[in-house]
Amino acid sequence: MEQDDKQTKLYQELLSQNDDLQDEIRDLEAQIFDLLQVSLHFAGVKKDYMQEALEGYMELLGEEKDDAEYSVHEIIALIKKMKAKSPHFFNK
Repeated sequence: MEQDDKQTKLYQELLSQNDDLQDEIRDLEAQIFDLLQVSLHFAGVKKDYMQEALEGYMELLGEEKDDAEYSVHEIIALIKKMKAKSPHFFNK
């Protein structure tokens, strides 16, 4: 019986840790999303087109190879590609 209690306690601790990690992941996702919006803002995306631009960026990102690096250079390249593909999103 004591062994079962230990296992149950360990299982509950693992579940709690998993919940904490999931919360951290959601927070990081929100921060990354905010940073992407800031990047697109400074790249010149018009306020009225921000949602469409975000969707377009995610679409372009989805077209990238799964094993492609995702660094500053790739982010800039995707924004440039988006400017060429959808110039109406951007201020002149």
